[in-house]
Amino acid sequence: MADNRFKDWFQSTTESDRDQFWNRIFDQPFMEDVHKENAASPQIVNEHPNYPQVDMFEYESQLTLLFDLPGVKRGDVELQAAGNELIIRGKKLTRLAKEANVLLKERRDNTFERVIPLPKVIDEADCRATFQNGVLIVTFQSPTLSNS
Repeated sequence: MADNRFKDWFQSTTESDRDQFWNRIFDQPFMEDVHKENAASPQIVNEHPNYPQVDMFEYESQLTLLFDLPGVKRGDVELQAAGNELIIRGKKLTRLAKEANVLLKERRDNTFERVIPLPKVIDEADCRATFQNGVLIVTFQSPTLSNS
């Protein structure tokens, strides 16, 4: 029933009406407004709840997490272990001279926070972290990894 009403409406519109509609959607002023809104919006923590992306591996007495953090400096990342969760916080900033004239900016400066549930209770004292080529490698090594 709804399909028939849509077909009737669609057939009643002229081709020029449809062309005008689609042209208006993608016209330059509209797209400029969209880009201005995105650029002016505040950068909110957890705007992307799955950032940073992570892989987790478990060995006999070791838990390893790999976080993709391209463009993030080591000093801009903070880790906190609590029970069976790992919290990663940080900020991703474009570091340019203030007098630079920005011609195009697609990469966003923002803060992030993500809580990663871990399969076992971990001890923060057993945490080792290294940063290599934009990948943060976090390892918990302990013979006392427990299932609680």
